[in-house]
Amino acid sequence: MKRYFITHVCPQLLCGKYNISYAASNFSWALINSEVFDECYSILPTNVRGNVDDIRMKELIYSDLRKKNGLLQKIAVFVENWTIFKKIESNSSVWLYNLSILNILLFLLLKLFKPSVKVNIIILDIYIPAKRFSFENLLIWGQNHCDGTIRLSNSKFLTCRNSVCLPGVVAQNTPDFPKINVVTKDFLLSGLLREDISQISLVIKTFAALPDFTLHITGFSDSDDLLREKCSKFTNIHYYGQIDFEKYIELLHNTPFLLSMRDPFCLGNHANFPSKVIEAILHNRIIISTIHYEQLNGLKYFEVTSEKETLINELKRIVSMPTEELMCYANQSSFVINNFSPKQWGVIMSKIENN
Repeated sequence: MKRYFITHVCPQLLCGKYNISYAASNFSWALINSEVFDECYSILPTNVRGNVDDIRMKELIYSDLRKKNGLLQKIAVFVENWTIFKKIESNSSVWLYNLSILNILLFLLLKLFKPSVKVNIIILDIYIPAKRFSFENLLIWGQNHCDGTIRLSNSKFLTCRNSVCLPGVVAQNTPDFPKINVVTKDFLLSGLLREDISQISLVIKTFAALPDFTLHITGFSDSDDLLREKCSKFTNIHYYGQIDFEKYIELLHNTPFLLSMRDPFCLGNHANFPSKVIEAILHNRIIISTIHYEQLNGLKYFEVTSEKETLINELKRIVSMPTEELMCYANQSSFVINNFSPKQWGVIMSKIENN
């Protein structure tokens, strides 16, 4: 059975230029560069328009309509779906990276006109049903009516029984990343800098009260200028905005602590697993999270509160731990290598396809 992977990435070094998630890119390229799939295709997010001559990847499906204006530009993604639909052979297996506006037409076309194709979804984003009909409800319906899923976390809204939970994937033949030998008071917050995802206001207020701690912030914000101005008031808080992949990795390797500060009172955060956590574990960082993840049972990481004064005390307690005890939370890359390798993903995909 031929197996396809449909994702939405560009080369990692160009993610910053085209505003494409580094986490999504790392996740997808780990699978693309493995031997799990026979064919891979990429449809870029709708914000990518115009010429993309510097994106050189055989997997890219890019309609010239993206170079137009108005309605033609908006329907380009559906033309790309149609192009991939024609390439997919009967009696094959397709794995979609999420289900979204970028591939919903392909999903429906395969279901209606190529029923011999098994349509599976790697579910990273879990949607919350709306009371009235919405596009998200259509996506939920699709997630629950596909042939199989690999989900990064559990949710009561996911009802497809032919499903396995795997919180992430790491690249095949992963190199040995730098280990933490000395734990400094340096912390990194990276990703989508939105209140529900990173509690950015809480984090800034917390570190403003910890002048001998250093906070590094990277990622995308709708209020970039305002956030930059706010951070500039504190000498121990460094805001970089969006940076290229190489600079991000350099920063990651120089920062022992990775903050995963999702709002625990936001229902969606208990359904969606942050892939940056897997990446940071692979790079031997110490994880500090506001949410408990059953997927990480067996890993040592810190769970903290979202209440400012308590959080301040918790961070002080962590950095003042005896070195020998604190180092037990560092250098755990073997955990993800052993549990989330592409080979393991391939085994699980075969089980789902044959179920």
